[in-house]
Amino acid sequence: MATILITGGTGLIGRYLFPELQTSGHQVRILSRTCKRVPPPAECFRWNPEKASVPEKALAGTEVLVHLAGANIGKRRWTRHRKREILASRVRTIELLWERYAELGIWPKTVISASAVGYYGLQSSPSPHAETDPPGSDFLAMVCTQWEKAAMRFQEKGVRTVIFRLGVVLTPEGGVLGRMLPPAKLRLLSPFGSGTQPFPWIHIADVVSLFRTAAERPDWSGMYNAVAPHCVTNAELVYTLAGLLNKQPLLPGIPALMLRIAFGEMADTLLKGSCISAEKLLHSGFRFQFPRLRQALEDLLRRAGELP
Repeated sequence: MATILITGGTGLIGRYLFPELQTSGHQVRILSRTCKRVPPPAECFRWNPEKASVPEKALAGTEVLVHLAGANIGKRRWTRHRKREILASRVRTIELLWERYAELGIWPKTVISASAVGYYGLQSSPSPHAETDPPGSDFLAMVCTQWEKAAMRFQEKGVRTVIFRLGVVLTPEGGVLGRMLPPAKLRLLSPFGSGTQPFPWIHIADVVSLFRTAAERPDWSGMYNAVAPHCVTNAELVYTLAGLLNKQPLLPGIPALMLRIAFGEMADTLLKGSCISAEKLLHSGFRFQFPRLRQALEDLLRRAGELP
């Protein structure tokens, strides 16, 4: 079993991942700005990326580094300042870790970094994007490209590096599903724009399984699309959720103009998208617990206490 250091360990994915790793017998360390939300037996170390402060004790003896740190892209409008935060919280943090490891002259055996399907850009594609496809040209594509480039520097030191381009992670609390539930229960949730835009998604249980598998399987390396294998549209998501809650929407759709007024440039993440291929993961032998949307939503709603 390995000693695993997680950045962003108290975030959306991290708070599900580190208990799973502990249960699997791994020793888990969390690198966080605050340790108040980290329960034992996980070790927590405070860091301050803005001040380039990373404690040596957190890195020493670490065999696997899992990089999940990153500001929430949907929390508020994308002002120039917010864009800098989104970029730096992902790229500067992994660069800082590389620099600190280099200073100490030690390296982990494995680095596993999050990225996002935003790498491919928000314009629709006639066929599902595979890992070999080129990046897009919009803001999120630029962020993901730099994020991945910074993480892949570890390969120069002989470190096995795995990068997961995550779809929208569905969890029983928080995240996109958490924001959708209140209006859905009031029958106020409707498709965004035309509703025909693809919605690449993945259940949190499959995300956790992916990161654990990558930590334990030395044959995994490079880029993987971390999405469920069955592509759905935004309208399918909305109507499947509404159907499970017995709360069909009152309105046919939310106009694109209204979303652009409310969210600015960030509205493109709601109104555009492409299907993403999960073939590489499937060919690697990975088996999804929740490959289909309805099955995933039923499980998540039960966990959230919305279904018996």
